[in-house]
Amino acid sequence: MPLPKMHARVRNLEQPLTSHNPELEPMTEHQDRKQLYLDSKVQAALLARVVLYWCAYMVAVGAIVLVWRIVTGPARVFYTHFEDMWFHFGSAVVVSFLLLPLLLWDMLRLSNRFVGPMTRLRKHFRTGANGQKVPPIHFREGDYWHEVSEEFNAMVTELQGFHADDDESPKAKDAPTETREARTPEDPSDHVVTPA
Repeated sequence: MPLPKMHARVRNLEQPLTSHNPELEPMTEHQDRKQLYLDSKVQAALLARVVLYWCAYMVAVGAIVLVWRIVTGPARVFYTHFEDMWFHFGSAVVVSFLLLPLLLWDMLRLSNRFVGPMTRLRKHFRTGANGQKVPPIHFREGDYWHEVSEEFNAMVTELQGFHADDDESPKAKDAPTETREARTPEDPSDHVVTPA
């Protein structure tokens, strides 16, 4: 995937939401996520960590093999050990290099299963902060934290019901007052009887 498109996707997250946002429309659980690279800060850190672990593994294995050959093998010039190691283990190193992109791709797909839901949840929070109606949120099949979406939907339903009660409360308070005033009997002292 070209890097400009990925950066454009990340920049779109910082733009304010409008009243009509297709990304907030309800989605089915079987709908595939078209964009894998959603959060450069989180996913790039995970990818860098995979590369770091891979490098540490290669260095550790190489050091162990080198020490083992020095200890158990005949005495020889130090650099000749590297030539023999490449002859015996060079193919394994090449295969490991070829597997590294596969590991990075798998980590990117795995991270998308929890970065995607959090990205969508952030957009729904921004919608509510802008005073717009927040639709129910549904994560895709295979994503993590489906229970978060259920709790979020329950919270939104409760808050919307609470605000609806607040909007109706002034009318509810005024209605009994007017009824009591209408039904209050007139005070007999207000009528002065003039003697004939």
